[in-house]
Amino acid sequence: MKLLQICVLCFMSITSLSAFTFDKWESGDELSGAIQTARINNVPLTIQTSGFFSENFDWRFLKNHQKYRTFYYRENLLGAQARVALHFTQGSKKLYKIVINWSGVSNKRAFEEQLYRLMDKKYGKRNIVAPSSVGEYVFFKKRAWKIDNNSVLQSNSFSGGIELVYLDKKYEFDDIQTKQKKKLDIIVRDAGKF
Repeated sequence: MKLLQICVLCFMSITSLSAFTFDKWESGDELSGAIQTARINNVPLTIQTSGFFSENFDWRFLKNHQKYRTFYYRENLLGAQARVALHFTQGSKKLYKIVINWSGVSNKRAFEEQLYRLMDKKYGKRNIVAPSSVGEYVFFKKRAWKIDNNSVLQSNSFSGGIELVYLDKKYEFDDIQTKQKKKLDIIVRDAGKF
């Protein structure tokens, strides 16, 4: 019995430690902690409705931030300007996805290969993801790397640019459940109106 308890504790600690990391961010970071990290490191976060990107951290661009779950900033990565989006879960407000988007990259093919080599070195050989539709086959190239049991990294290459997506599937699942529960609550609440 004691051995079973130890195994369960080890499994729980291993799975809870599974997380992706990018720069200063780690999946599972709480929204309030991420904002403090941005403030300390002078990362110019803005809320999803902001059309303007600042050079420095500024609280004015985070007005009413409690209502939002996606935050953006721009950064020069691998020699090209990128837009980074931090996505937080609805209920627990934990970081579950980071999307890095490069658009208008000069010499896109060389940039893409440099990015792939870097990811291959860190996460192992990439897998080519089969397209789910003819349009996707024609217009997109997808690659994926497994970071750990809960996290994946996916690259989407399209004519306009390159997108890199870090995704923690555990927190994504929690977010999907929260969204679905809210929808069901609305349906139950409104059912009596009909």
